[in-house]
Amino acid sequence: MKKANNKTNGNVTAIAQQASTVDPPDGWVLNDPQHGFMATDSTPAGRLVRLADVVRWLMDVRHLPCGAAVDALCVDLEASPATILYMVELGKFAAPLSDAHCFNAVTNLGYKPSRSFWEGEPDAPVASDFGRAGAFTYMRSAWGESAGPGLGNWYGQNLLEPLAIYLTKAAALWGYGVAEQSTAQQELRTFADLVTARNRVPGQVWTANMIAILRQEDLGRQGQLGARKKIGVDLNISASRIGDLLTNRPKLGRPGEASDWKVQSIK
Repeated sequence: MKKANNKTNGNVTAIAQQASTVDPPDGWVLNDPQHGFMATDSTPAGRLVRLADVVRWLMDVRHLPCGAAVDALCVDLEASPATILYMVELGKFAAPLSDAHCFNAVTNLGYKPSRSFWEGEPDAPVASDFGRAGAFTYMRSAWGESAGPGLGNWYGQNLLEPLAIYLTKAAALWGYGVAEQSTAQQELRTFADLVTARNRVPGQVWTANMIAILRQEDLGRQGQLGARKKIGVDLNISASRIGDLLTNRPKLGRPGEASDWKVQSIK
């Protein structure tokens, strides 16, 4: 009987445990009907996050314009060549980005975006259009020169949307989806505790305890001119966002901020 490889099994278990602690700010959906199946396999370690979502999160938590957020993401990925990029698609497990994959619209599915007479035809593909190099080139141009992923030209809205990496890798490189657990487990008692916690880990999920402290602070400042605006300055959120939290309205605000309604019991 073949002896089990305990070292390998231990590594697999460690990766699975790490993956289970990564909690994306806006939640995680396995089968995204718009973008595809967000995993490479059926285990927690196979969960993915789209790079577009990471860029939006970096813009929000680091207060960066899109170009700076994209460049920060690309620089870190370029410095981590072992990090595998994936392409998600509908109805299938995500596959690694191939060196042969071209981000130039001339060859990508044979599609040519509509262009004006003055723009002419898209250029023929070159080496920097393929694989990882192509991903970085087009993220920096199509996303980096726009207000945000999906808000720029045809390339940014279509060719780059499937790009993804493991959630655990996004957590390791940028802190995406981590620290919410440790912060949530801390016992926050005062508004000062809340301010410290929220500013230490921007974008984390708002727990019921946090909202209770926020409500108490809001009530205590009623009648003061610009009270919610001042509270918002301390917490780095808008006055309207405070109103949403206190009235349980679904989040419609900034793309990188947490999706909130993951409630803990109030202590």
